[in-house]
Amino acid sequence: MPVEQIAISSAPERVISISEDILRELKWLADTMGGVPLSVALRHAIATDSYIQGELKKQSQFLVKKQNGSMQEIRWTEAKEVEKILKSLPS
Repeated sequence: MPVEQIAISSAPERVISISEDILRELKWLADTMGGVPLSVALRHAIATDSYIQGELKKQSQFLVKKQNGSMQEIRWTEAKEVEKILKSLPS
Protein backbone atom coordinates (compact mmCIF):
# COMPACT_ATOMS: atom_id res chain seq x y z
CA MET A 1 0.00 0.00 0.00
CA PRO A 2 1.64 3.30 -1.07
CA VAL A 3 2.21 5.84 1.66
CA GLU A 4 1.93 9.62 1.45
CA GLN A 5 3.65 12.09 3.73
CA ILE A 6 2.05 15.28 4.92
CA ALA A 7 3.66 18.04 6.93
CA ILE A 8 1.74 19.31 9.93
CA SER A 9 2.51 22.99 10.39
CA SER A 10 3.72 23.72 13.90
CA ALA A 11 6.96 24.35 15.66
CA PRO A 12 8.85 22.12 15.51
CA GLU A 13 7.52 20.79 12.22
CA ARG A 14 6.58 17.12 12.14
CA VAL A 15 6.07 14.84 9.17
CA ILE A 16 3.79 11.83 9.39
CA SER A 17 3.33 9.01 6.91
CA ILE A 18 -0.21 7.90 6.11
CA SER A 19 -1.63 5.50 3.56
CA GLU A 20 -3.43 6.69 0.44
CA ASP A 21 -6.82 5.56 1.73
CA ILE A 22 -6.42 7.54 4.96
CA LEU A 23 -5.20 10.58 3.01
CA ARG A 24 -8.28 10.29 0.77
CA GLU A 25 -10.51 10.22 3.88
CA LEU A 26 -8.68 13.20 5.36
CA LYS A 27 -9.07 15.19 2.13
CA TRP A 28 -12.79 14.31 2.06
CA LEU A 29 -13.14 15.49 5.65
CA ALA A 30 -11.29 18.74 4.89
CA ASP A 31 -13.54 19.35 1.86
CA THR A 32 -16.66 18.54 3.87
CA MET A 33 -15.56 21.07 6.49
CA GLY A 34 -15.51 23.79 3.84
CA GLY A 35 -12.08 23.30 2.33
CA VAL A 36 -10.02 23.71 5.48
CA PRO A 37 -6.33 22.70 5.44
CA LEU A 38 -5.56 19.03 6.06
CA SER A 39 -3.88 19.90 9.36
CA VAL A 40 -7.12 21.52 10.62
CA ALA A 41 -9.20 18.52 9.55
CA LEU A 42 -6.74 16.19 11.28
CA ARG A 43 -6.77 18.23 14.50
CA HIS A 44 -10.58 18.31 14.41
CA ALA A 45 -10.79 14.54 13.91
CA ILE A 46 -8.39 13.93 16.79
CA ALA A 47 -10.23 16.32 19.11
CA THR A 48 -13.59 14.78 18.21
CA ASP A 49 -12.40 11.24 18.80
CA SER A 50 -10.72 12.27 22.05
CA TYR A 51 -14.04 13.67 23.28
CA ILE A 52 -15.94 10.55 22.16
CA GLN A 53 -13.43 8.19 23.79
CA GLY A 54 -13.66 10.16 27.05
CA GLU A 55 -17.43 9.92 27.02
CA LEU A 56 -17.35 6.21 26.19
CA LYS A 57 -15.08 5.63 29.20
CA LYS A 58 -17.86 7.25 31.28
CA GLN A 59 -20.30 4.81 29.64
CA SER A 60 -22.17 7.63 27.87
CA GLN A 61 -24.42 6.86 24.92
CA PHE A 62 -24.53 8.74 21.64
CA LEU A 63 -27.91 9.15 20.02
CA VAL A 64 -28.79 10.53 16.60
CA LYS A 65 -32.18 11.99 15.88
CA LYS A 66 -33.02 11.30 12.25
CA GLN A 67 -35.06 13.60 10.00
CA ASN A 68 -38.13 11.42 10.47
CA GLY A 69 -37.89 11.89 14.26
CA SER A 70 -36.60 8.39 15.05
CA MET A 71 -33.66 7.96 17.40
CA GLN A 72 -30.71 5.63 16.85
CA GLU A 73 -27.77 4.85 19.10
CA ILE A 74 -24.32 5.15 17.55
CA ARG A 75 -21.91 2.45 18.67
CA TRP A 76 -18.15 2.67 18.25
CA THR A 77 -15.87 -0.27 17.58
CA GLU A 78 -12.95 -0.51 19.97
CA ALA A 79 -9.69 0.72 18.39
CA LYS A 80 -8.02 -2.65 18.97
CA GLU A 81 -10.84 -4.35 17.06
CA VAL A 82 -10.44 -1.90 14.17
CA GLU A 83 -6.70 -2.57 14.12
CA LYS A 84 -7.33 -6.32 14.03
CA ILE A 85 -9.79 -5.95 11.16
CA LEU A 86 -7.41 -3.73 9.18
CA LYS A 87 -4.53 -6.17 9.65
CA SER A 88 -6.68 -9.00 8.30
CA LEU A 89 -7.46 -7.16 5.06
CA PRO A 90 -5.42 -8.02 1.98
CA SER A 91 -2.65 -5.51 1.26
